[in-house]
Amino acid sequence: MTANASVLTILNAVVLRSLPYPQADELLHVGLGNGTIANLPVPGSGYLRWREANRSLVATATYHQLRATAAGDGVPEAILGASVSIGFADVLRIKPALGRFLRDEDERPGESGSVVLGNRLWLNRFGGDSSIVGRTIRLSDRSVTVVGVMPSGFEFPHGSEFWQAEAPPTGAQGEYYTIVARRRPELSVEAVMKDLARIPRALPADMPRSIVEARPTVEVLQQWLYGSTKPAVLMLFAASALLLVIGGASVANMVLARNVARGPEFALRLALGGTVTRVATPIIVECLLLALAAGATALVMSVWVSRVFVRIGPPLLGQLGSVDLDWRVFLIMLVLTLFTGAVVGIAAALHATSHGAFANNALKGRVARTGRVFSLARRALVVTQIAIAMLLITGAGLLATSLARVSNVPLGFDASNVIIASIHLPRERYGNSTSAQALFETLRRDILNTPGVLNATYGTPPMSGFEEMLASPADGNGRSYNITTSSVGPGYFATYRIPIRSGRAIGGDDNASSEPVVVINQSAKDLIFPDRSPLGEPLTAMTIRGQHPRVIGVAADVPQYDAALRAQPAAFAAFAQVESRPSELAVRTLGDATLLVDPLGRRLRQQDAQLAGRFSFLEDVVKRSIAPRLFTATLAGGFAGLALMVATIGLLGMLFFLASQRAHEMGIRVALGARRRDIIGLMLREGMALAGVGLAVGGMLTLALNGLLASLLFELTPHDPRILLAAATLVGGVTFAATLVPALRASTANPMRALRQD
Repeated sequence: MTANASVLTILNAVVLRSLPYPQADELLHVGLGNGTIANLPVPGSGYLRWREANRSLVATATYHQLRATAAGDGVPEAILGASVSIGFADVLRIKPALGRFLRDEDERPGESGSVVLGNRLWLNRFGGDSSIVGRTIRLSDRSVTVVGVMPSGFEFPHGSEFWQAEAPPTGAQGEYYTIVARRRPELSVEAVMKDLARIPRALPADMPRSIVEARPTVEVLQQWLYGSTKPAVLMLFAASALLLVIGGASVANMVLARNVARGPEFALRLALGGTVTRVATPIIVECLLLALAAGATALVMSVWVSRVFVRIGPPLLGQLGSVDLDWRVFLIMLVLTLFTGAVVGIAAALHATSHGAFANNALKGRVARTGRVFSLARRALVVTQIAIAMLLITGAGLLATSLARVSNVPLGFDASNVIIASIHLPRERYGNSTSAQALFETLRRDILNTPGVLNATYGTPPMSGFEEMLASPADGNGRSYNITTSSVGPGYFATYRIPIRSGRAIGGDDNASSEPVVVINQSAKDLIFPDRSPLGEPLTAMTIRGQHPRVIGVAADVPQYDAALRAQPAAFAAFAQVESRPSELAVRTLGDATLLVDPLGRRLRQQDAQLAGRFSFLEDVVKRSIAPRLFTATLAGGFAGLALMVATIGLLGMLFFLASQRAHEMGIRVALGARRRDIIGLMLREGMALAGVGLAVGGMLTLALNGLLASLLFELTPHDPRILLAAATLVGGVTFAATLVPALRASTANPMRALRQD
């Protein structure tokens, strides 16, 4: 029950419980999708048209996350924040704990501005000073006035520690927005989508095809934030529910066996005139009390276990505001507990109050024998346990195999011993790309002189996205293509150890005075130049200094986001040849990269005392990409192991019970000449017959239900015959071992005792 309560607590936080905002079900995330890619950002021109012409939204706001440096007293600190449109807090209907939120007058360009602090930043950086409102602080080389402090727990978008005003959209090319909106209460999400779809969008001709072909996508905000975890959490809840069924079946079998031991007591009560109700009521109450005690214990333990799940689970679960118990979890667990206790209690009461051979044998002092109906019921419970164990083990095997395949996917780079420093450069001092690139190049050259450093570079790291998506002009046949682009510094491919398939990598000689060049990945080569070498060819999707850059190399594919997602066609340009500002510095070391955190921080402050970096490790990025699959496979494997253990104990207990009931029969058989192996064979056949039926039923359940796992699998069918066979072999082997033990015991029956009893 602890597993049920823990998974139910997470399910409640992800699916059942609303976000901590008033009328949270009215909050929507609005984006674009084209069937392949969902939740694309919305161009500014499209957003303006939607905002002005929609009939379904009460209010809209835009936001994007940004980095900053909290300067002033003490060591500079790299923090996350959000640039939001005026009315952002009104859409969410959230009020600051101190002061106010941003207003129209806060959209002031230049040195001054206004900022709203997050509760955590206010406490950690400013000591929770209640007079902070109205004070001027330094934020990324800007003097900003604190106008408010948000309440504890508000960090939307996730991790934000401050909020500043975003410039109003103008519809200019290059403007893209993430949109949060509040719908009219009487309208559905589908109605909002239809309303936005009717509004024409005026898009530039050179807009990427993925944007041009996209249509409005509207999701409830909670679904957009946590929806990706929903299938896994629902699957885990189903597994825990099946585990509860196995546990309930095992308890029912034990209670029925206990009733046999109490047979003389029940028979005597009935023989002396006790009514069925008076005999059955204490049994049902006892089962209910035991179930309530187990449920209460499970609820208490689930508070701790669910927090452990969140801590070891994928990063998205860590964004949950709370996984504490609430009335939904309590009510569902109460219903499950009472239902389980009632079912077991009623079955036990019916068994205890049955008449016939059971009562007669009990009164005569013989071994009480259950009736045919209850004997079949006990066997059915064991079959159910084995079938569910087979289903869960097959599911766990599929998830574990899928995880292994994702983990073994060639990434195209080496993530070991690479540290990444994310550095926010304030535009007040690094307003142009030249000054920003100069700082990063100086840092790169400086850090190369540090002992233990192999390589250093700057640019968007692998599996961290890309800078821009571009569309090529149509060729003579009307064909065009989309390609993602990133800017990289010297040593990029050597630092990440991305193989160059042909040509060369971008180097220090590719500067502002040299010919514009790019390196493309293998996917781009296969898409754009499928039948010829791309070396020396122009890349028509890009324009650098008024001309198409020349392809100088082909690099291995590197996933932009997730190891399980195919790499998109990509091109890498030299920072020195484009107007782009770097923000990540990467360093490859000979040994433990964690030892470089302090030296790298000191060298950064030597270059600019007002800068700070957020340090991470490329290995952690890779681990985070497979964390959801690892979490799901681990918990599913745990549930499957528990299910097999409980099913084995149930089978073992039932066979021991049958052996005790048939001890007299076995003694007679031995007295009539049966050999020990005959007795063992008889018991094995009976036990394995139950196991065989359970495996057959489990196999059919697996074929019927494992298709629900398809969305969680990678390059694997949910009905893989090898995994089905392995699961059946495992369950069959364990059940055979469980059957053999009572069979050996039954073969030692004493024939003299059986003859004396007769």
